[in-house]
Amino acid sequence: MSSVETITNARTFAPHCQGIARMAYNQPEQIAWVDVETTGLTAENGRILELGIIITGLDLTEIKRASWVVHCSPEHLRYLDPKVRQMHTDSGLLHDLTKAHPDKHGISAVQHHALVLMRETCQSPPILAGYRVAFDRRWLKAWMPILETNLSEYTLDISCWRQVMSALGIKTPARQTVNHRTLADCDAALNEMRGYEVFRKLQGEL
Repeated sequence: MSSVETITNARTFAPHCQGIARMAYNQPEQIAWVDVETTGLTAENGRILELGIIITGLDLTEIKRASWVVHCSPEHLRYLDPKVRQMHTDSGLLHDLTKAHPDKHGISAVQHHALVLMRETCQSPPILAGYRVAFDRRWLKAWMPILETNLSEYTLDISCWRQVMSALGIKTPARQTVNHRTLADCDAALNEMRGYEVFRKLQGEL
């Protein structure tokens, strides 16, 4: 399937996404910590296997979280790179995918659930945050474009933040463990951000 066909198909997700319009664009008041687990590195030829989102305020206080496995046909799973297969086996994701229903856990249904979560918790498109967020945005744009357009153009990349803080001589928190499940990886990025002194002061820990 070409990238054009992929995006066209992703944008015709009725009936799941009917009636869910784009949120009014104002200054972001929330942050969406997002992570996707995928079949590989190339969005055009791959599939999203899991989506996780944690919504916080700008002060990093958690508002709501959710994750969804995304049904994937055996055909696409059959050709997983051995390293990717081992990673998703060790994390338990491939086991969870065996229970995924093609309708209840299809890409359109998961996009719908994520949009509902954001509309329930965000007054305007939230800042997209996490580790290497360009990767996640690229996959969302290919497979969940309605969700992607409801995210702010602003991003908070914790991987980049760490490099800049280190270059400035600012002490960085201990690296969080990433275990390749979406909510755990969202938590890792969020908790690393919370570890910086400015946020610890804000939270009254210093």
